[in-house]
Amino acid sequence: MEFSTAHVPPAERFDSWLEAMFRSHVPSEVKTETADDFHASAHLLDLDTVLISSMTTPSVQGERTRRLIRQSDPEVVLLHLSCSGSGRVSQGKHDNTFGAGDFVLYDSSRPLRVQQMAVTQPARFFLVEIPRAPLQALVPSISKLLAVPFSGHQGPGAVLWRYLEELVRNACAYRPSDVAALGRATIDLIAATCAHQLADDALPMATRQQALLAGIEDFIERHLGDPALTPDTIAAAHHISTRQLHKLFQAQGGLSVAAWIRQHRLERCRRDLADPRFAELPVCAIASRWGFTDPAHFGRLFRKSMGSCPTDYRRMCLSSVQGV
Repeated sequence: MEFSTAHVPPAERFDSWLEAMFRSHVPSEVKTETADDFHASAHLLDLDTVLISSMTTPSVQGERTRRLIRQSDPEVVLLHLSCSGSGRVSQGKHDNTFGAGDFVLYDSSRPLRVQQMAVTQPARFFLVEIPRAPLQALVPSISKLLAVPFSGHQGPGAVLWRYLEELVRNACAYRPSDVAALGRATIDLIAATCAHQLADDALPMATRQQALLAGIEDFIERHLGDPALTPDTIAAAHHISTRQLHKLFQAQGGLSVAAWIRQHRLERCRRDLADPRFAELPVCAIASRWGFTDPAHFGRLFRKSMGSCPTDYRRMCLSSVQGV
């Protein structure tokens, strides 16, 4: 679901935002100094048990009071990632500030106050609602992290940040059958990130492996253009054996490491060939950009995957765009 106040009369924007957020999120009292003309947007991705929201707002303050908790408590843990701007969060004995790139956890069953500040530009942030029970089962000491900011710039936090960005960006590509699996994977990755902050070795092996695999896939995505990307170099970068890397992919019951790399490289080439911005870029240059050093080999792989040669595919896509 997408929601924006852009097409709402200025005087009604804040009220319409409150109504939309109250229906979809944990109820809280929201205040702002820009209520007279409130510019905000939200992209919501419902993964069955997990709700992920990407929001852009002016400075806002939310408060979860004891009265609201008595009226309605979904018993969730909320993960707040500030992509820009700064803020402050208070829950229990903790009262801390956070900055751009920081994660903060808070609990819907306890009174809290959270403030997201915009500076020169609107603030952008993620809000993830996770059922408390499965997360606490994976990380029993999760309450120690409530209202204690931790970084999304490095380690598992950086992987989680990129994962959330990609998850929301590609929301239209998911099938109904993907929803439950993506929800479980999201909980596992959040649990692994929290456990890393707590140095909790009791995290189940399956969850640790899921987090490791997510980090490896993120690494591959960022190095697709490197022709030297191989299972050996990937394994070395993650301090595991090549055999262990292959076992991780086999356990998913899907593609091998090499096939995963090849598929994602082809997808990047397909995307660029269909993009009018790259219309003047030779096919071989696009192939090389994504790690294919042999044009003939690339042509055969592309034809097998897409059913046509790269040149014909590009012509068909660009002519369709121009026709529109």
